[in-house]
Amino acid sequence: LDLCCGPGGYTLALAARNYKVFGFDINKEFIAFVKDSAVRSGQIQKDPDLMIGDMRVLPFCESFDLVYNVGTSFGFFDEAANIGVLHEMAGAVKQGGTLVLECGNRDFYVRNLIEKHWARHEDGDGVTLIKRHFDIRTSRMEVEHETFGTAEKQKWFVSWRAYTLTELIHLCESAGLSVEGIYNGWSMG
Repeated sequence: LDLCCGPGGYTLALAARNYKVFGFDINKEFIAFVKDSAVRSGQIQKDPDLMIGDMRVLPFCESFDLVYNVGTSFGFFDEAANIGVLHEMAGAVKQGGTLVLECGNRDFYVRNLIEKHWARHEDGDGVTLIKRHFDIRTSRMEVEHETFGTAEKQKWFVSWRAYTLTELIHLCESAGLSVEGIYNGWSMG
């Protein structure tokens, strides 16, 4: 289960390697994009199953060998809902299965916060100013995006709860999960 699959980078990569993948996201435009990309690629032998839905209420019970939630898609809700999401993820994993959860670490944000930076759009049309603020009192990362140099100026805001390693371990254990590995990035070698 690619939980919060977004535009499907991992869903499509695994499907192209002949894994049975289920992409799940609340954004119907992302799900449509994944469907279209699967058809256009021509490399995918097993089309991924896709569903629009809310991660706070997963319609799965011990259904997947692997559930992964990557790309900082955890922590966007209030404390009770975040804990509920973790329980939903744990409930979707088969007995003996694996949950991979990627999320920003509170201590890292406190030490390494980049308050502002510009990101050039891949198509070369415009740039986005990204402003970050970390609220130490609430442990929330608050990020504002504002585009410039495009036909339509856009501005949006996101906020998520960042957990310390200790907090995250306790949350996982409270959801019935045992933590078998902790990594600082994607390189495990």
